[in-house]
Amino acid sequence: MNTIAVTDYELKSPTLARVILSFTGKFSKDQVRAAFSEMTGNRMAIVEDSFQEVRANVAVGFVRANREVRVIDNPEELRANYRVMGSSNIMMSEVDNSLWEVKKGKGGTYLARHGHEDLSELMTAHVQRRTDVTRLAQLSTASTTRGEFLSYVTPSGDMDYGFVVQANSKKAKIVSYAREEAVIVDLDMVTAMARVPVKKSFAQKMVQAGISREDKNTEIEYWKKLYSYDPPYLQDIIQQVNEGTMA
Repeated sequence: MNTIAVTDYELKSPTLARVILSFTGKFSKDQVRAAFSEMTGNRMAIVEDSFQEVRANVAVGFVRANREVRVIDNPEELRANYRVMGSSNIMMSEVDNSLWEVKKGKGGTYLARHGHEDLSELMTAHVQRRTDVTRLAQLSTASTTRGEFLSYVTPSGDMDYGFVVQANSKKAKIVSYAREEAVIVDLDMVTAMARVPVKKSFAQKMVQAGISREDKNTEIEYWKKLYSYDPPYLQDIIQQVNEGTMA
């Protein structure tokens, strides 16, 4: 029998949490994501490729609030299953009394769950503490060094990647792959670290251009150039990093 449970969590923002999941049975990545969404009534979603195993059947990663959307195929369905709240565009479900906001998009009318999703109540409702499973406080924060390639979760709950240009015991300065600029990242938001070889042809080209990653004044520009110089190479690296995740 396959089961999944949240055994510990730490809120990183009202809509983002770092959690420990425990499992029984075998899950593919897609099955983990689907099982978690089903367990939380689609109120939360796993941040894809953020979960790493810490031991057999136990993994640490990130989840975010999921503003659930319901597609309305025809007006009759809306009238039959929801009632208008006052004179606003807020509807209440006749099934579970949940509130929904009527919106219109290119595909037609749809409903978006109303209200700000606060993970604190959701996490409290779904956490199942286990004394035999590692707690977040017991996990050590790995250190990183200049030149390492990191995957990390942004405050908005998205995955990003980048090379480290500076680091201490709590934070790292990273050249963001998504934003192509230097950002400061808390190390407890990092999901994986790797030593990545840089193609010799790229390194030679940068040296000829007068840009060296060994020069602190030009190192950020060096990594930004790499992102635009050889996108397939970076995509291969990101794919390799993500292959090591379980959800």
